[in-house]
Amino acid sequence: MFTVIILSEAAKSIFDNSRIYFSPYEEMGDIAFCSWNQSPNARTLREVLPDLPAIIKGKTAWRAVVVDHPRNTKSQVRKARYDLPENRNRENPFDFLDNTQVELNLKHSNHALVRLSHVLLGYPSLSAKGFIPVITYCDAETNKRVEKTIDQAINDFLEAGVLTAQDQERLEALTASQRNEYLFKQAISWIGARHSEVSRIYKRQNYDSGEVKRHKDISRVYHMEELRPAEVYFIATRAPITPEENVELGLVWKQYEERDASRFVERNDYPTMTRFAVYEMLEEKNSGYEQDELRFWLSVLSLAVNQVPPSTFQADRLYRIGVSISSQDLSEMLNAHMSKLRAAEKVLERLIKRPLPDSKADMDEILARQKIDVDFERVDKEQLSVSRAGYGLFTDRPVSEYIRWKQDFSQLAAKVRRFSRKPAQLLAYSTSQARQVATAIPTSTLILDDITRADIEESLNEQVKPLLLPATTNVLDKKALKKELRKHELNVIHEIRERMTMPTALIAWVVALSVWVISFVPYLIAAATKGSASLRGGIVMTLVVILVLSLSGLVALIGMWLTLRNKIGQLNDFLHQSAIDVQNGAKAFSAYLSRYVTYRRGRELLRGSLRAKEHLNEDRARWNRILERIKARRRDEREIVLSVGGDIRIERYYDGVCERDFESEERVQKLYRFQPGDSFMPFNDSGEMVKAPYDFVSGFTLLRLPLYEPESSQIFDEKEDDYVKPQSSQSGGSPVVADNQRGDQ
Repeated sequence: MFTVIILSEAAKSIFDNSRIYFSPYEEMGDIAFCSWNQSPNARTLREVLPDLPAIIKGKTAWRAVVVDHPRNTKSQVRKARYDLPENRNRENPFDFLDNTQVELNLKHSNHALVRLSHVLLGYPSLSAKGFIPVITYCDAETNKRVEKTIDQAINDFLEAGVLTAQDQERLEALTASQRNEYLFKQAISWIGARHSEVSRIYKRQNYDSGEVKRHKDISRVYHMEELRPAEVYFIATRAPITPEENVELGLVWKQYEERDASRFVERNDYPTMTRFAVYEMLEEKNSGYEQDELRFWLSVLSLAVNQVPPSTFQADRLYRIGVSISSQDLSEMLNAHMSKLRAAEKVLERLIKRPLPDSKADMDEILARQKIDVDFERVDKEQLSVSRAGYGLFTDRPVSEYIRWKQDFSQLAAKVRRFSRKPAQLLAYSTSQARQVATAIPTSTLILDDITRADIEESLNEQVKPLLLPATTNVLDKKALKKELRKHELNVIHEIRERMTMPTALIAWVVALSVWVISFVPYLIAAATKGSASLRGGIVMTLVVILVLSLSGLVALIGMWLTLRNKIGQLNDFLHQSAIDVQNGAKAFSAYLSRYVTYRRGRELLRGSLRAKEHLNEDRARWNRILERIKARRRDEREIVLSVGGDIRIERYYDGVCERDFESEERVQKLYRFQPGDSFMPFNDSGEMVKAPYDFVSGFTLLRLPLYEPESSQIFDEKEDDYVKPQSSQSGGSPVVADNQRGDQ
């Protein structure tokens, strides 16, 4: 089953050295680690385990392994005052001393561990608050059933005054619990001698409405929309307890029964599906601490990668977890791994001592001029014109000049628009090409010396001066072009409007001719009176004047026609000059972009050289850090081999350690990892076999620890030699036994 491992801050402080044992299983997707916010204000799932929803997404089933290290006293690990070791039961670190009542506390726990259990499994549900032991009997006088609490029965016995002086002396020599036991036995004997049908029953005690509301409110906080874990294991460290200390703790004084088991789960409001295990860890100053720390984390890993039978790891009980290690197999594996690490050290030392690359460089090659062509030849300037042919002496012959001009100019305007777009498009293309050339520079691995770098810097500073001036003010000013084009259009239209149509010209010619002829009539009449010769001379003179007049009109029409052609020609000349200006601008831009690319490439190569040097220094610093980590790892593994009595054998390692192993942190981590095991190991003494996380792990144990309730809470029954304890708040009315658990599951 997919396992999520949740580490307390204290557990994290001793986890780093053992993380490599978990990494292969983490990569295979068998386990994952989830951060744990232990702040007293963190209560909801998103607050306590913010990464959990993403971790279990898509999982159909999962379980949680929670690891705590309450023995940690390192100053860098901050702890809530409630979670300090002195506030926990010495035998059972999951039992907090401030939790004394077996019924639900109905409040958010002061302890991060308990709050985490509520987040994972929910707050325990309500059933019965408890069961009060009651003595019932048939009264000999009234023949009615009578119920008395234990305290009432003892008080009745004492008020009867049947205690002798000898009994009083005996009571004074007893402890409080022994006194209660003795008085209870005497009271039962006294009642049994006077009445009949004496028995003990338990009366259910329910929560009141206020308590029910508080339970509903707190349960709402720990509602979990995500899939809850199928199993939750809590593992914590504790100091080893010696046999002498066991005697002091009273574990061997009586023959306890199962129902006498510690009720720490109820006192601390743990959900009933939780399972608990401790690992007895040596003190840090102990010479075997490193090996013991390794055993602890291998125990956690063994539990995380195995499906432990519920019958051997029961809920609500405390177990001692541990693993057995084959010293020989562990020594062989660590020696092989140290040999691999030693080979990695040699590769790193070679990389660190590697001399700088040759810094000689050809400045002419670095600063070679780059040519960027800006080609506008595809712009056909001959198309940017209006034909002057087809315009006659009259504005309406052969067709209407105004209509024809509108058509010709419309076609010309379309050509001009296409023309005005082409330079911008071609210039944008050339600029983009220049940018690509400038940026498509191979990463320089050349490390230049200071003198060469200074020379290149000086040359680049000289090259930047021309770049401070614009390449050209404007290759093609579209607004100016449009304005000028409109001006020429209006000039032509104005000229067309000044010209005459053929009817207008003929009428004007006829009117002028008539005026001249009429004005010559008196002259012709006078000439006729003088004779035929004078008349002929007058007629000739009149015809000459008419001819001159007609020729003058024709010359005027021709002049207006030439003026129109000239204005059209001016428009064509303007457009031709615009095309020439564009070509000249292309050359200017070509020179500018060439200088720009040359400068950019030189500057980039110079920066690349600096980056190459910085990267080399960074790589060396990183290699030194890795080297120190490898050396520290070798020292740790060396200490482990020596602690198990093995010999150090560093052999030459031939398998695959090379420079590429240090390219990324992921590759480096693989150097630290061990090969997961493919064998099985015995589980307890049951004959069952479970998966060994590594081949050197030879056994896995989960042994029940005999933890019992304090004797002060026990009152013994006279007849059954039994004892009565405050009953579970969750027993739900089931037959009462001393170790009833809450019925919330």
